[in-house]
Amino acid sequence: MNWKSFLKPTKDKIIIFFVLVALFAIIVRLVFGTTSFYYLVVGDSMSPAFNPYDIVFVKRLNFNRLKSGDAVLFSTTKNRVAIIGRIVSIDFNNKTFTAKQDNIEKPLSYEINIPLDLIKSKIIGKIPSLGYIEMYRIGLLIRLAILYLLSCLVNFGIRKIRKK
Repeated sequence: MNWKSFLKPTKDKIIIFFVLVALFAIIVRLVFGTTSFYYLVVGDSMSPAFNPYDIVFVKRLNFNRLKSGDAVLFSTTKNRVAIIGRIVSIDFNNKTFTAKQDNIEKPLSYEINIPLDLIKSKIIGKIPSLGYIEMYRIGLLIRLAILYLLSCLVNFGIRKIRKK
């Protein structure tokens, strides 16, 4: 296989690339229930569970499936900044919850009696320190390069099948 011809942009590869980008966006929306399936941790209030520059993966889910101890991404009524906290209690009758951050002894005033609808999603995993790549904005370039390589592989596979 000649690498130059394999990586050289062609009409077929570009079309496959854009189809893969669209499929990726649709799959992320369907699987995670949101357009953003990861967030960058910027503070150390949830350390050691989530440290600065960790990338956390989130998934939207039904409020009835949440329980005390779950780490969630939520916003407050005062501002719409995303905050990571651990659920301390849930009041399904009043549709509110109380959260706290792991490094702080008691919940802060803005973490008490928060409406359940301000929970953006539940944290389902993390990749430690990957945020350093995102911080320098090369994460997008890496994702696009991976999708382009996938489109080259798909194009290569299609050509092999056509030759048979």
